[in-house]
Amino acid sequence: MNNKKQILITGASSDIGIGLIRQLMISKQYLIIGTCRNSERLIKLKDELGDFLTIEADLSIESDVNNIKEYLQKNNLSPSKFVHLAAPDFRYLRFKDSHWEDFQREINVQLKSVVFLLQAILPKMKQEKSGEIVFVLSSVVRGIPPAALGHYTSIKYALLGLMHSLVSEYRKTGIRINAISPSMIDTRFIATIPEKLIEVVTENHPLKRLATIEDVVPAIEFLLSERSSYINGENLFIDGAGA
Repeated sequence: MNNKKQILITGASSDIGIGLIRQLMISKQYLIIGTCRNSERLIKLKDELGDFLTIEADLSIESDVNNIKEYLQKNNLSPSKFVHLAAPDFRYLRFKDSHWEDFQREINVQLKSVVFLLQAILPKMKQEKSGEIVFVLSSVVRGIPPAALGHYTSIKYALLGLMHSLVSEYRKTGIRINAISPSMIDTRFIATIPEKLIEVVTENHPLKRLATIEDVVPAIEFLLSERSSYINGENLFIDGAGA
């Protein structure tokens, strides 16, 4: 187990997280460390696929994020790969109806947590002159985004800015930092969106469908692998030209 490449995945119990873990476990070369708010889905997955590590943590709570850092340190874990999937429950919210707390939760879960975690794991990556980091963003960062997503769009742009800044700072260290920006994906994440709206989005898309886990997971795996060794600082749009 100690010889396996260690991958830290936030939001690991999401549909994309589950799909990514399934894909990564096939090769048996990775030690996966998954964080999630509720570990029930990951425990079931462990029973099915075999052992990997889970850390139950609410990334909106600073002490929980610190617990992740302490867990890594206590267990002598130094992830050389990191995928940031975590996000609060998705919802449409018009700006006039929003409160600062709506923005703050996005900041805490998506931005503050990744800053804390990267500050913990980047020094070892730099020392080893090797590392792969993938941010999962959204196609809202291209062109004019949909209405009523100010809180969501703002944080995705913030993460994109952080990604580019980190690339500028670490590009000579052997660490590669990239992002993917999928359009609406057919997962539990969009369960709160009215069915009629999903039908409209689907009908207006050139391919007449939403993105799927099968569209997204291979892209993440590719950016984590040696096959993408000459790719750094890129934001890959996975939107079927529909964004």
